[in-house]
Amino acid sequence: MPLSKHLIRLRKPSLDNPVISAQPRGFNEVLIRRSSILNATSYEVRIGTIPGLWQPAGIFDSEAEIAIHGLVPGLDYYISVRALGEDASSAWSDQISYRSA
Repeated sequence: MPLSKHLIRLRKPSLDNPVISAQPRGFNEVLIRRSSILNATSYEVRIGTIPGLWQPAGIFDSEAEIAIHGLVPGLDYYISVRALGEDASSAWSDQISYRSA
């Protein structure tokens, strides 16, 4: 039998998805709060003004609260976060919406 028939595909372990919320923080800022994820070493944040069209907002260490600056007043923003580990990442969180003041 060829060796390839005996190989087993190993799946990378995945991390749980973060749960996030948004809270106003000063003028043109939002504070993103996220759940703590076991084995996460950092968190990647993406943001957009149209659902599904994302721009990276940064990768943050293990802060439970992440401040996003420079928002345009009156615009609706959509935000999503994923956990990053040494050998794995989570799926993106459910997106939340936030209207900048």
